[in-house]
Amino acid sequence: MPTHLRTLLLAALLALGGCAGVPGTPPAETPREGADEALARARALQQDGDFRAAADAYLQAAAARSGSAAQRLRLEAAEALLQAADPEAAGRLLEATPIEPRDAALELRRALLRAEVLLATRGAAPALASLPATVADDLPLELRRQLHAQRARLLARAGDPLGSASERLLLATLLDDPAAIGANQQALLATLALLAPAYPDPATLEPELAGWVALARLAGAPPRAAGALDAEIAAWRAQYPDHPVLPALLQALRERRASAAAPARLALLLPADGPFAAAAATLRSGFVAAFLADTAAAETTLRFYDSGGNDSAPALAAYRQAVDDGAALVIGPLRKEAVTALAALPQRPVPVLALNTLSLEVHPGPGFYQFGLSPEGEARAAAERAWQDGRRNALLLVPATDYGQRVAAAFSDHWRQLGGQVLEERGYDPAQNDFTDPITGALLLTASELRQRELRGLLQRKLEFEPRRRQDVDAVFLVAQPRQARLILPQLDFHRAADLPVYTTSQTYAPGTAAEENRDLEGIRFCDMPWTLAPAEPELGAGLPAAAGALARLFALGVDAYRLLPYLERLAAAPDARVDGLTGILGVDARGQVTRRLVCAEILAGTPRMLGYTPPTVLDMELVPPAERTP
Repeated sequence: MPTHLRTLLLAALLALGGCAGVPGTPPAETPREGADEALARARALQQDGDFRAAADAYLQAAAARSGSAAQRLRLEAAEALLQAADPEAAGRLLEATPIEPRDAALELRRALLRAEVLLATRGAAPALASLPATVADDLPLELRRQLHAQRARLLARAGDPLGSASERLLLATLLDDPAAIGANQQALLATLALLAPAYPDPATLEPELAGWVALARLAGAPPRAAGALDAEIAAWRAQYPDHPVLPALLQALRERRASAAAPARLALLLPADGPFAAAAATLRSGFVAAFLADTAAAETTLRFYDSGGNDSAPALAAYRQAVDDGAALVIGPLRKEAVTALAALPQRPVPVLALNTLSLEVHPGPGFYQFGLSPEGEARAAAERAWQDGRRNALLLVPATDYGQRVAAAFSDHWRQLGGQVLEERGYDPAQNDFTDPITGALLLTASELRQRELRGLLQRKLEFEPRRRQDVDAVFLVAQPRQARLILPQLDFHRAADLPVYTTSQTYAPGTAAEENRDLEGIRFCDMPWTLAPAEPELGAGLPAAAGALARLFALGVDAYRLLPYLERLAAAPDARVDGLTGILGVDARGQVTRRLVCAEILAGTPRMLGYTPPTVLDMELVPPAERTP
């Protein structure tokens, strides 16, 4: 198996289902009549998932009490509002709930909930800043666990994996349940895997963290035969003999890194002619290059089938023929319509790795995998990069086409989920050269000039005037081909938006172009695959024109399509598993779609400068199993 392939041991990314209740003694005062019934109703409603009604019932129960008992129930109501996806209402309730000055436990409980509100409304950094770094040792153990767990996940989301890992080491000192200890260790290793490929030198770290970093590097190394893996793990253990890692985690690492071979008989379905023929030829070149470079493929046979170009019938016929010929796995087809038709077959006796993606509402079932270079995925990655850069209010400039609307919707939906605002979206005609109208409209320069004309007419005299763009925006998301982007960016500068950072997708950057050609793209940020930004295996494309230039991304798709084959079932069965590929860090989601974590870059002096991989959008790790949590 090629040496670049790495499996990254990532913990399952599980959403935090809400903070646990605060331990404490029952209130001394006797609640007024009906309070107990309201509390029981609140608990039942929360258990049934009716969180908004539960919040109302908690508030009713709180109104029948006083002191810390009432405050505790108001915090329970705020938690229910968070579960009801209403962080604004939860925040208002928290601010309206005074805490007794000497009740440090309740104050910490409120701080934990306030951090959840800030995470939902403003992002990880403000949420982290709102939490104390340490608290007194006499506070309830469960609350201290929650504090370190919450700080750990916020640090990871804020782009500080080492800081997050340090918090998990602190959390480890507070855990005694084996399941919780294992979950924390798994999450710690997953957090450090986010550092790939630039792991820090373990010699610069304190011993226990150094051991974890070395183990994360080991988890991210290429697949190896069982004997070689055992030797590597033994060498690590000899270097860190007192490391607290659980044997089960080492065994899981060993199983994840065990090498595997592709099925013995492969069928590649691609169009031989028509509008997709050039793309198919490039993709085929990458697939074959990876096949020929695989020293473990001596017994593997590969057959090619024409999937046709105009309708889906030839692709379905090619699939059936491949099955009859004894194929163990089918790769392709390429056209979206053909992929959709193949996914709709009532029976598919042989697994499929389609080379395009299905609509989100289509669920093809087991044995059907999808792998494509989705522009919607790149738009979501651009949103993550902008959010990580501290941007919160975006303008969108997109082609007035179905494609532009699809990509804009992907960015907007993800941006809002992260907590950002889309202030304006303007479409433009991609055939034009002058984009003044959509730019000035989005920047509210047109409205500024209109106000000036109205004022000049009112005063009946000439006024000194300089149009002023809107000041509430801090980022622009642009969807454009290179030609359009080279026209739009200078016009943005001309219209007083030179200080606004511009985020886009990979289509704006043409691989292989000279720095001089990209001078008008200076400063744009986009997320792309490693192959186009910093190829790790240039020998794969040696002598192959398809490996560089405009279709280079399809060549890399072909390489990764072949290299994923031995791992498809493993990735589908383990949502936390990842494979390092030329097109990104790859996984498989519940729909069988290959997901990509991309590298982001900025154009500087006409050349892309890498900024690092996009962070995971959700890194909310549940560390304390239900049995350990306070009811």
